[in-house]
Amino acid sequence: MNTTTNVSNQSSATLPADTVLKVIINLPDGQSEVEFPNGLAIGSGVSSEVQLLSKPNGTGTLIGDVIDFTNGTSQVFTTLGLPVGETSIKENFSKLDLAGYLTSQDINFANGTSEFDVFSGLANNEVDMGKKFSGLNETGAVIEQAIDFENGTRQLTFFAGPHSQVAPGTLSIEQNFNSLGQLQNDRIQLATGNVQTNLFTYDAAGNVISDRVDIFNSKGQIIASSVATPHATQLVSAMSSFNPPPAGSAGIVQPGAPLSHGMLAVSIH
Repeated sequence: MNTTTNVSNQSSATLPADTVLKVIINLPDGQSEVEFPNGLAIGSGVSSEVQLLSKPNGTGTLIGDVIDFTNGTSQVFTTLGLPVGETSIKENFSKLDLAGYLTSQDINFANGTSEFDVFSGLANNEVDMGKKFSGLNETGAVIEQAIDFENGTRQLTFFAGPHSQVAPGTLSIEQNFNSLGQLQNDRIQLATGNVQTNLFTYDAAGNVISDRVDIFNSKGQIIASSVATPHATQLVSAMSSFNPPPAGSAGIVQPGAPLSHGMLAVSIH
């Protein structure tokens, strides 16, 4: 059976091999540090751990934690010194003592949502991937996802759900950006079963010169098509009932709506 012992009371040389050594240090600011220099129970995968707690004698709330794992990786958790809106962050590293490279991180937010970012072990053409969840600690529904690719492009996807920034009547929005950060195309899944796609073209200065809009019904048939330019001023009534959010209006990145789109032509099939 594994036991926990404060090593200040007993020499580690006389302890059974399966004993968990524990050192408690009370700090001047009223907090305390708990150290497990030889790790936790056999089979835990932890080779050493240092915890920071909010009260003396190893009590109170966990506000910091550094762990070395037996597989040669490490992890740090903290609730201190974070940006406004974040309540905790956990980072995983490829080597012991928080060395090597960052492989993943978990962030909890004050609004009750969370984010999980991965920087290694992805598909060959992916650099990193992030997912935002409607609940804390990666629980609830996935409401946002971002993937960065080796060629400099990026894909953002937004889903309906609690804390989602997707407009009512929309189930999901997928946005694809080129290596210059310009929105190339998007796909909007509407609750009606219809799908809207937008294809943007740019001039050499990076200004939008056209936006092709296609509307598909639930059977994949095109029911409306249009081309928008900066100089057109009116939307054709056949499109008005769909009213999706403008490209870039929600989510992880705010690229901004490229233009106020007007229709030059609409073809109903």
